Amino acid sequence: MKVLLFTHKSDIDGMGNAVLAKIAFAEVDYVLCETYNLQNEILKFYDKGDIYNYDIIFVKDLWLEEPC
Repeated sequence: MKVLLFTHKSDIDGMGNAVLAKIAFAEVDYVLCETYNLQNEILKFYDKGDIYNYDIIFVKDLWLEEPC
């Protein structure tokens, strides 16, 4: 199972999510974001089609202003 995680890079809560995901899942890619660039980071994965390479996608410690 391949997991993609978008999490906050400016505090321990965000990095803690990345650490726990690495422990819980065999294959984890993570993107460290700020609240102002989460939408753009997710759209990069959509535009390239890479978003479809993942079984589960988590957004932790952040929120989307608009649905992608």
